[in-house]
Amino acid sequence: MLEVINFYKFFDVADPRALGERWLGLAARNDLKGTLLLAPEGTNSTLAGESPALDAFLREIEPDCSLEDVIIKRMPVAKLPLPKLKLKVKPEIVTTGWNADWKANQGTFVSPKQFREMLDDPGVVVIDNFGDKDDQAGLAAETPSDRAANSLAQVNDAAGGALAELVRA
Repeated sequence: MLEVINFYKFFDVADPRALGERWLGLAARNDLKGTLLLAPEGTNSTLAGESPALDAFLREIEPDCSLEDVIIKRMPVAKLPLPKLKLKVKPEIVTTGWNADWKANQGTFVSPKQFREMLDDPGVVVIDNFGDKDDQAGLAAETPSDRAANSLAQVNDAAGGALAELVRA
């Protein structure tokens, strides 16, 4: 069966070019097509090929970056949608424009499964922290101040009006 897989993983890559060349060889040996994107902070890769070949590739890269906690997205396809195999080495896998140190390990880290469970919890309110980037990319339907007001209203509602009481105090 033909499939397309996509996966990303943050991990320390001392030499993204060397690791990328190794992965490129493994992917070529398994007759895979797609893009291997590597950076000092990890990978975000999309590959297509026969299911057993994709599984073999994933097993072969396991020593480089544990995939145990990675959600690998799989989609069956009728024909290969990716015409060639290429390697991209970039300064970061997720371009934010911010000077962020992903290795700082600050904050609370949750698995993708835990994050989805949190989003399903009616007591959890998501506050948009990426509004400025959405605005710059032309993706935002509301202004940042509209989103902030809506987010604060959601927090206030979730807190049973306690936020409004704090603001008045």
